[in-house]
Amino acid sequence: MKTFDGYTREHISFPSGCTLETLLAMNWLGQRENLLLMGAVGTGKTHMATALGVEACRRGHQGNRLRN
Repeated sequence: MKTFDGYTREHISFPSGCTLETLLAMNWLGQRENLLLMGAVGTGKTHMATALGVEACRRGHQGNRLRN
């Protein structure tokens, strides 16, 4: 299982105003925003996406619940 434990992020750059801590705040989930992870092969995009999903589950987010 991919998590952020031991995740190396020195090679990752973020757009202005965004950090890994911003993503880990998970506000983008509540706002139903998409994330776009771009980079060369082997740079950790899938690891980051999976780790964000694992962290969201650990915090009790339940996925695509329909709004009334």
